[in-house]
Amino acid sequence: MVFLCLAALYESWSIPVAVMLVVPLGVFGAVLAVNLRGLPNDVYFKVGLIAIIGLSAKNAILIIEFARELQEQGKDLIEATLEACACASGRS
Repeated sequence: MVFLCLAALYESWSIPVAVMLVVPLGVFGAVLAVNLRGLPNDVYFKVGLIAIIGLSAKNAILIIEFARELQEQGKDLIEATLEACACASGRS
């Protein structure tokens, strides 16, 4: 359902794949960090995991939106992507 909503938003079948691939990466990183530190898997971890899912999806959507705007302005794909990543992280 999320994929179909993103496909309708971007009017593309391939762009939502990037957003959908970021969420498992964020979850894997959070679980790996908690396990390496030996922290408990309690309710606070699960709430934090939900926050990580939302923030990683939001960040991916922002990067894609910025990159599309920069490409429409005539920038190269790689240059637009790198500048969008810097803007989304607040380093512009």
